[in-house]
Amino acid sequence: MLEIKYTLYDETIDQEIVLECGTHLIALIEGDLKIIINDILFFDEPYMNLLELSVQLYKWLHKVIKNDFMYNSINNEEPVLNFHQINNKYWGINSIWEKCNSFNIRNSELYKCLRTFIKSLDKDLLIKYGIKTIDIIKAKKYIP
Repeated sequence: MLEIKYTLYDETIDQEIVLECGTHLIALIEGDLKIIINDILFFDEPYMNLLELSVQLYKWLHKVIKNDFMYNSINNEEPVLNFHQINNKYWGINSIWEKCNSFNIRNSELYKCLRTFIKSLDKDLLIKYGIKTIDIIKAKKYIP
């Protein structure tokens, strides 16, 4: 079973930055991120750019043909997290900061977990800042 847990940091962000929906906003929305696979902690990092990750995951999930996913953060030179297709039923997950060996995840489980993460983060972002992941994508001011 795959779980993505996060804690959004309580940051006060200027309303002008929020309304711009650009790279500056993405850099400011941070939190702790944990990925747990089969009750094993796979990934555990503070100060992750949660909105940036959500935008990249959203775009990837909405592609008709899914190539490998690489989360390229504005704070790192190399990809932080990646999913690579093993076959038409499984994806592998790797990270530069993984706490244990990589895992293979069923397609349906991976997609469901990523959608749940985005939906949950969007709910928190809407309450706190009045924005959602799709607002950043529509603004077209952040291109990973």
